[in-house]
Amino acid sequence: MIREREKAGERVAIAEAQLAAHPIRVLRGKAEDDLRSIRSELKEKERQLQDLKGRQKEMEADYPRLSLQMETHLSALLEGTWHIATG
Repeated sequence: MIREREKAGERVAIAEAQLAAHPIRVLRGKAEDDLRSIRSELKEKERQLQDLKGRQKEMEADYPRLSLQMETHLSALLEGTWHIATG
């Protein structure tokens, strides 16, 4: 009885090892790893996009001030009144 249990345990261990090494299981594991990697990269790209959107808003808020500075500088350099068209 004990010997039969040991053999059954060995057969179960062999079957589990074969199942774990089955090509479909291996491919599934690789696909899951790839998916985790892609999700991680996507999360990082989304964070970068939000950072860029924030920088864009900051830059757009500075446009009027920078345009006025450039007009003042151009007017002083060219000895006249210059206006920068925005649109």
